[in-house]
Formats: sequence, structure tokens, C-alpha cells
Amino acid sequence: MRIVIQTERLILRQFEEKDAAEASYNSQQPIVAHCMSDMVMPTVHDALQWIHWINNEKFDRSVPHMVLAVVLKSNQKCIGLVGVAPKYEIDNEIEILFFIRDADQNKGYVTEAGKALTNYVFTHTPAKCLVAIVKHDNLASRRVIEKLGFQYTGEKRINYDGQMTDFHYYRLYTPKIINIREHPEFFDRAVDYFSSKWGIDRAIYETSISDSITTYNSLPRWYLMLEGDRIIGSFGLIENDFMVRKDLMPWLCALYVEESERGKALGSLLLAHGRREARTLGFDKVYLCTDHNGYYEKHGWQYYGREESEFGGTSRVYEIESEKA
Repeated sequence: MRIVIQTERLILRQFEEKDAAEASYNSQQPIVAHCMSDMVMPTVHDALQWIHWINNEKFDRSVPHMVLAVVLKSNQKCIGLVGVAPKYEIDNEIEILFFIRDADQNKGYVTEAGKALTNYVFTHTPAKCLVAIVKHDNLASRRVIEKLGFQYTGEKRINYDGQMTDFHYYRLYTPKIINIREHPEFFDRAVDYFSSKWGIDRAIYETSISDSITTYNSLPRWYLMLEGDRIIGSFGLIENDFMVRKDLMPWLCALYVEESERGKALGSLLLAHGRREARTLGFDKVYLCTDHNGYYEKHGWQYYGREESEFGGTSRVYEIESEKA
């Protein structure tokens, strides 16, 4: 099954033979060639061989090892690549790699592609940690890596182009998402967290979260995202989110990411986890209501329409297919 990941402006997909000329050209751009000299492909023939190699010999979700073309939606041009692969020089840790051709740098494409890829890797492969190594003079890549949420952990000296070279060394761990039903020791903290973030009476969450632990029914379910022991995000799956429509379920509610953790695609991870949980619970679709316009569309949700709220007025409702784990 081929990988195709769509973002607002980009398509990330496996390379095809028709990309060979652009792949060769992009790799030889001065900035790209300086920062990723081991990726330069001088001829179209070289690029074709490389495409066959990464698709046929190296591609493996279970490692993971995947390198994808970054394609502009506006004109279908391949402008670079993004991928993850074991790095031999650092004990085969899974490294994120990327480049965008010189003419399209400083437009946010790498960050956009990187967020989409890390989300895919953490939700569709066994990887729990990614690393990045950045040359000291590559300030642009350093900014991208930090925007993606990677944390600086030290220095690495590796053999690069025949010379021992110093690199900044970064790590990114996938946050843990727990089901309160399976971790009742978080009950009190979960009740306090949801109540404080949404300004809703603690007793309402106390009843629903308690029910999620003891019920034999599929719903409700409540989830926390943890970084270590710190709660950094949350969501729930419930029968109804105070909407008049009772025939639609489940509803994904209370999606929240701590302000300090935003911009790292954690909301995307929570949404993806919710879709998989819904499928596990036996539901084909998931719904949500919101006043936001534009955010959920970026994650594949479809606008369902405006529906009446039990509190009066209407709210935007979205739906999406649940997803196999």
C-alpha cells in the first residue's frame, strides 16, 4: 500500500520515476548540496537508481525506513523530500531527513511536511523516538527541528564525507496517550484537568469519567496525553456533546493541547488516536462540534452542517471515518 499524506499545501508520497529529473536538479542546488552532500544525484540516471533503491530495497514501515517526495499541490512539482531512516553512524537510531530546493526555502514547506511525517510515523509505525543531527552552520534546519518539537540533547561526532564532523543532536519522543478506563489512578487528575480547561462543573466530568471506568458500554471514554507524568493534552469520546441530534455518535470532545506544547502536531496525534479508538469500539464514523473554521479540515474532517445545541443556537459539526489501528 502506497503512502500518500496531504497537508494544506503539500502532498507527501513515494517517489516515482517521473520525479527523477526534479530529484536530481533539487539535490544539486547550492544550499541543498552543501547541507546534504551525501544526497547529491548528478544525473537523472543516478536519481532513477536512487528512486528504485529507496522504494524497492529500503522501504519498510516496520523499521521505519521511508523517503517521500514533497510535491506542491498548486503545480504538482516535486520540490524536495522528507523521510525517516536508520542512521548507521548513530547506532541505527531513526533519523528524520529533509530538504527543499533552494528556490522554495523559507516558505514553511519543511515544517509543514515534517509535522505531517512525524505524525504519520508515530501513528502508523512502531517508532517511539526520532532523532535529528544538524550541521553547526545549518541554522535553517536547526530552526525547523526545534519547531517540530525536537529537544537538543548534546553533540555527535560522526564520519561525514570522509571527515569527522560535529553535529547538534536532537531527539523527539512520541507522547503517551492513556485511556483513563485502563489507568484509574489518573481519575482525580483527569477530572481536575478537564474541568479546569473547559470551565465546566467538576461534577459533570466526575460522573462521566467514573462511568467510563465502570461501564460495560462502548462509551464514554476519556484520554490524557502525557509527557512523563505531566498532562499535556486530552480528549474524550462520548455519546453526545450537548447537541440536539442524538442519532450521531460518538462525539470527539474536549480536544486540548497545552499552549506550551502547541505547534508540534500533538492535536493531530490526539485526533488520529480518537479515530482509531472509535474503530476499536465499533464505530464507523466520528463527529465533533466546534466554533473553529479551518482547523479540522486540515486533518481530513468533513463539514457536516450546522446543528442545534441543547444550550440554544447552532454549532458547526464535522464528521470523519474512523480508522483501523
